[in-house]
Amino acid sequence: MKAALKLTIFLTFLGLLMANNSLGHTLTSLNAEELIKLKKGEVVTVTFPSEEFKNAPWPVVKVYQLIDATPLQAVSLFGALDYQEKYIPKTLKSDPIKHISSTEVLTEYEIEVPFPLQNATHVHGSLLKKLPNGHELSWYRVSSNSTEEAKGFARFTSHENKTLMEYQTFIIPKSIFGALVKKIMVKDVTNTVVAIKNHVEKLAKENHPILKKYVEFTEKSYKGENVYQSEIELNTQKK
Repeated sequence: MKAALKLTIFLTFLGLLMANNSLGHTLTSLNAEELIKLKKGEVVTVTFPSEEFKNAPWPVVKVYQLIDATPLQAVSLFGALDYQEKYIPKTLKSDPIKHISSTEVLTEYEIEVPFPLQNATHVHGSLLKKLPNGHELSWYRVSSNSTEEAKGFARFTSHENKTLMEYQTFIIPKSIFGALVKKIMVKDVTNTVVAIKNHVEKLAKENHPILKKYVEFTEKSYKGENVYQSEIELNTQKK
């Protein structure tokens, strides 16, 4: 029985790799059981030490999942910088504050953080980029009251009439208590990615005007338009 199960897992793993040849650079980092979970529509979370910061208290966290929407729809809603506070867990504020270019924007965030840490307030830069079979939004730390380093990316690529989301984040907390909440951090990252998937699928199924708005934002950004400029100027006046 065990031998038959191992053979089934191996054959499924081999079949998935062959079917996903165009995504080999992404999916070959998963083992057979993780690939099967992904195929079933489950979320897959893996962690590993940072090669750059070997003594960091928190690991690199990478999450994979399939989304029933197009890569453009998925990246557009995830990259809706002024809308993230509406649906991403524990995001209390997300205000674009400066265009570096049409595809690179600085955004001010406030994030709810588990006790004993204080809420995180930080400015992150984000960079939108087209890929041969999808899109990528990467981010980097500009300033923060709670992190020494923060960076990551989310890639959205075509995969069997769905979108494969590959989300990776790495954070070095300033607090000495950071290591104590490592498990909570990993769980929060996974919950965030699942929330993104659920919201994208909901709005895509409804053909919602909000999704249409941000798809247009993405297309305009690629064409060189600073889509958040009017909002940035309005918020500056309010201050």
